[in-house]
Amino acid sequence: MAKLDSLCRAFITNRKVESQLLLSSVTYMSRPLLKSLPTAESQVLNHPAANKMEVLCVPQRELLKACAARNVDDTHTQHPGGVGKEIPLHVRPWVDRMTPLMWNDVLMRASGWWACGRNECFVVMQDRFDWKNIPLPIQDFNADHISLDRPSNVLSFTYTEIDSCIDRFLIDWERIYMMANLARQSSSKWLEKYKEQLDFDSFNMQELKFTYGKDFTCVIRWDSPNTGRARQYIIQVGMKEEYEKDTKKDTEAPTLLHLSVTRNPHWRVASFLQDILNDKRDVVYLIQVLFQTLPFMMSLEKLELHNTLKGSIGDLSIIPRAVDSVRIIYVSRHALDIWFTNPNTICVSDAAFQHKLASPLSSRPENTATPPQPSPAAASGQQQQQSDNPDAVKPVKLSQDFQRFIPFAEFEGLLGEVESWIFQDDDGQEEPRCIPPSADDSEPTAVPFKHGVICSASLCRQVISQLGSLNHDKKQQ
Repeated sequence: MAKLDSLCRAFITNRKVESQLLLSSVTYMSRPLLKSLPTAESQVLNHPAANKMEVLCVPQRELLKACAARNVDDTHTQHPGGVGKEIPLHVRPWVDRMTPLMWNDVLMRASGWWACGRNECFVVMQDRFDWKNIPLPIQDFNADHISLDRPSNVLSFTYTEIDSCIDRFLIDWERIYMMANLARQSSSKWLEKYKEQLDFDSFNMQELKFTYGKDFTCVIRWDSPNTGRARQYIIQVGMKEEYEKDTKKDTEAPTLLHLSVTRNPHWRVASFLQDILNDKRDVVYLIQVLFQTLPFMMSLEKLELHNTLKGSIGDLSIIPRAVDSVRIIYVSRHALDIWFTNPNTICVSDAAFQHKLASPLSSRPENTATPPQPSPAAASGQQQQQSDNPDAVKPVKLSQDFQRFIPFAEFEGLLGEVESWIFQDDDGQEEPRCIPPSADDSEPTAVPFKHGVICSASLCRQVISQLGSLNHDKKQQ
């Protein structure tokens, strides 16, 4: 009777798991237990009813599709618990590209049922995980219910709460798959040129951390940014801990260069970097963007520090518009736009004439989070509808007033003598050790045009330094 009771408990546990798979729209099949065990378990093999037990097999590709369909904002779905029926359109191309590479099955089965007495069953999910293909040292898991058997390459998930085991498993499996997908890319040959400036930490399946530019860190994890929001890659930029400790112990008077590297210069564009990673799902592309924009962001940090040391806080504001584009707004209602036209070229223009210049970033949706503006005809129609409806909320005109900038006469003067200052060294200071050498070996060039200048990206320090002096000269006048 005890053996029959244990068999019934295992059968009921399997039926509960099946019902959860059906509710989650996950396709599965059944197989005999004894022919499906990835590792030998003597307690199961010796049980007289083992040949009557089954395991549930779910293809990895079906798990990925289910995770993608479920991973939507709770406010954007009519299904309870955020369970969607269709894969979001922006994720579908990536899912279609990854599923042909997935051919293994995940085994789901009841465990602990063979023990006599009233011991509770639990559920075990086992997946083949080729950890040797990850070119990083793998740490032990922080979670107690997840374990990796390295000799057999089996990744096991154990859940004691049977009624919610599928929901928890899909979240855990999705996180490990998404992070392992990034970790495998760390051996790309495209990163070899950064090997002196790039260092990956050991991988714990929960987050990917690397140091770039010797002093700056980037931590990537897969999680929900807020309650009810879809899970995504979340980026946190910071400073290398060892470097922070060294700077705190330094007893010398802080210099301008010393102070300019006390925080990660990419902090102001972290949200844009996060959007790029979630769109591309390519850590190699992210690292290329980080190194491309690092000298640019370092120069902006130095510009803000100059104003702080001179007591000119608030005289200018740096507004990021994309990961490689900013607008510098002066207190005198002047503004300048700076953006990369390509990885080796930047453009600086007077924002008062922005309607005459089309930014190349508008053709690169992956680098901008600014939504497209409606056409004049559509805008006028919306205004007419709002005027007819007395309950409609009227638009705030304050943001539009900030776009009416005054032509910058001092900037026009700089353009007239651009060759006299743009090729000079920036105050004779050495290049910070955290800035990697430029990949562009060509001679730096600068071509002024009406209301702006296009120059090599290697000249960004000189350009931004001069833009800071414009604000200082204006204040002295």
